[in-house]
Amino acid sequence: TSPAWSPERYDRCVSALGQGARSRSTIVQEATSLLAEHASTRWRRPVKWNIGSPYQSDAVNLLVPSGDADWPKECGQEPSFPTCWTYGNMILCNRPMGRFAEQTLFYPPVNVPTMVTARYFVYFILAHELGHVFGAPTGKVQNAAPRKDALDLTCYPTNEFQSDVERQCDVIGTELACKAIVEAPIPAPLVV
Repeated sequence: TSPAWSPERYDRCVSALGQGARSRSTIVQEATSLLAEHASTRWRRPVKWNIGSPYQSDAVNLLVPSGDADWPKECGQEPSFPTCWTYGNMILCNRPMGRFAEQTLFYPPVNVPTMVTARYFVYFILAHELGHVFGAPTGKVQNAAPRKDALDLTCYPTNEFQSDVERQCDVIGTELACKAIVEAPIPAPLVV
């Protein structure tokens, strides 16, 4: 596992990623915009996002790299499945998460249920991590690990404390993602 992240390490990772520090996906912008309002209401304070830029102490610093960016050593070991993790006010996602966010699942001609499900997945992951930023203790904790492939996740409790923290963040993630998905700009399917 990677050593703890600091603002300096975050900046080294962002700098090493260069242009690849920001996913080309508009879904990340959409998700952070919609989640900011609901998170601000939930925690009664403004939520400011800083996406793929050098560290800002007064913001939630989000790194969702481009799916085809080179993963530099400054960013540590990269998990092979789509994931994000939190340290303090830094949410770090890996390239598989960036690749997922760059897919065409979010737009027509994909059917509406698929668009909503794909958006919900991104919203939930980011909202769950916001739970760590604003509520639950942080550190690299995860409640799911890959089995055979990235879509086959098996939940495991690592210890009682981590299980409780992760469940709490799952509740927060579900609450905020559900509120945001209602306001999501789901495009109508193309009619041919």
